[in-house]
Amino acid sequence: MYGRWKNYIWFSKRRLVLWEDKIQTTEKFFKKKIDISNLINQEARELKSFFDTIGYNLWIVGGAVRDYVLGIEIHDIDFTTDGNPEEILKYIDDSKFSIQTNAKKYGCLTFIKNEKHFQVTSLRQDMKNYGRDVEVKFTDKINEDVKRRDFTINSLYLNFSGELYDPLDAFRDIIDQRIIFIGDVKKRITEDHLRILRYLRFVAKFGYHAIKDKELQVCIDNKDLLLKLSKERVRDEILNFISCIKSKEIIEVLSIPTFFNVIGIKLNDFSHIDKLHKIREIIEFDISVIFQFALALNKNQTIKDYEAMIENLKFSRKDSIFIQEILDFRVYSKKEISQKIDLLIYKHGIEISKYIIINSWMFDDDPSEFDNWSFLFKSIDNQTKMVFPIKPDHLMKIGISPGPDISRVLKNLENIWIDKNFKPSFKDLIKLAEQELPTNNRG
Repeated sequence: MYGRWKNYIWFSKRRLVLWEDKIQTTEKFFKKKIDISNLINQEARELKSFFDTIGYNLWIVGGAVRDYVLGIEIHDIDFTTDGNPEEILKYIDDSKFSIQTNAKKYGCLTFIKNEKHFQVTSLRQDMKNYGRDVEVKFTDKINEDVKRRDFTINSLYLNFSGELYDPLDAFRDIIDQRIIFIGDVKKRITEDHLRILRYLRFVAKFGYHAIKDKELQVCIDNKDLLLKLSKERVRDEILNFISCIKSKEIIEVLSIPTFFNVIGIKLNDFSHIDKLHKIREIIEFDISVIFQFALALNKNQTIKDYEAMIENLKFSRKDSIFIQEILDFRVYSKKEISQKIDLLIYKHGIEISKYIIINSWMFDDDPSEFDNWSFLFKSIDNQTKMVFPIKPDHLMKIGISPGPDISRVLKNLENIWIDKNFKPSFKDLIKLAEQELPTNNRG
């Protein structure tokens, strides 16, 4: 995986070294020509051309560089520049991008073209930090900007020529997948409390070897800072964390209940996670993180407990309903699902029915049944949702009065139709409906 990095060349230049919470300088930085043609799309190249035209540098920074080094698929690319946002905006009419400036005071401009968004943040120093809010001072020096970043694995800068700038000598941290705070841990999580959850997420993503016990303990000791965060930020980061969990052991190693109990979330022991990963490999289905979250909840709670947690984390109405549906899932045998597939699809739709199958599949411990479950899951895409043929208008035409009578008859007919495996035809159901009419009103 890391063969493309073996020919790194050391050049005499300035580099930063992290030592006992102090950033010192030395006369080196990491540099290598690498092929980034697959990393950059046409719109990003046009963005770079614009910055070249106005005389400022543009670097890829943070998570995109980290994931590129590790060979992980990249979804979003963040950029940084040595240009002041006010100066950049003077030339914006010369660009082919529309632009969002709502975060301009933090040095962040979002360039948009062909529905692609590129966030460009000016190199800066964070002078005073108030949680999410911060007073900034813009700079043109990478070795100043890097001090404000959270973890060493996110501290590399990559230019469009493929030259990698490593001011903290953090490349080895990426290769070894070590999660290390930049600077004093207590100070960094006091500046932005969300870094506690981000730390947990990165450790969950990269594994046990990523843990530094002292840093984890500082996070545990300051877990109550999570209560000061907005519910939306907590929810989003928790979902990110859940999606990164690869084994149940990490829950205990990270003392996750200690953190989550503070914010009102009770988790189970994640004994389901290995089976879930095996299923994901087989079905090639993008399992919703909301489903993963609901699976992770401790089932020894009351409905009121669940409702309070969902409301507290500000889930959308759609996600709230989905979570409640998942929590209400019963476990079916494969035979039951095969026999009731039309009913499941009629009541829940195809997508929810897929999750019902996955939920039941996880409780079948017979490995010889894996192929059968897989076939059942994949066959659902060939199913068609049944359509109840009777509408209120049909009942009014035969003389049933609007209002409670129609609702009652409609529900009775639907139940009969379902109980008979959706076989009664429109005519069959109308005949049954006519039996609800007074004798002198029947045709």
